[in-house]
Amino acid sequence: MPYIYNFEKNRIEAERILEGLNLEKVLRRHFSDYVDHLKATKKQDKAGTDYLVRRGRATHRVDFKLIRKKTPRIGSRRDCLPVEYYSVKERGIRGYEGDADYIIWVYADTLRSVCVERKALREYIDGHHLEWTYFLEERETKTRMRSGYVYTSTFFKVPTWVVEGVGRNDLGIAA
Repeated sequence: MPYIYNFEKNRIEAERILEGLNLEKVLRRHFSDYVDHLKATKKQDKAGTDYLVRRGRATHRVDFKLIRKKTPRIGSRRDCLPVEYYSVKERGIRGYEGDADYIIWVYADTLRSVCVERKALREYIDGHHLEWTYFLEERETKTRMRSGYVYTSTFFKVPTWVVEGVGRNDLGIAA
């Protein structure tokens, strides 16, 4: 029987770790016009936003994907990011359908991070899903909500260089 994650416990732990990281350093790396950031409200969090980031005159919503494992050597076979296909497979809810403007994967141990626009990522996933099912490792996780409901999420282990190129048309592979 597969391990079933506890949603509430995982959420609280991820929030605690994120709050202890130097997110300003991460955000400045991706947004040259960074001003500041603040934690999203509970309503915004439920809609897929972890932090609001002020950039010049605009505010953007960011969904952080915390990676707790050790940062892999850049370019190695293990240098992959978990890219969600189904958030809740049983209900057909796709990954990254929230209202965030950007998705940022960040390694807790080194602050190495990758940032992509959510809409561009969603389009890229839709355009490459079939190809990924043949060539990439697909995994599932089970999570139990406070209500007792257990749902399945699916994700692909996508090479980091592919995710970094989403929306930039510089992947060097057929789009």
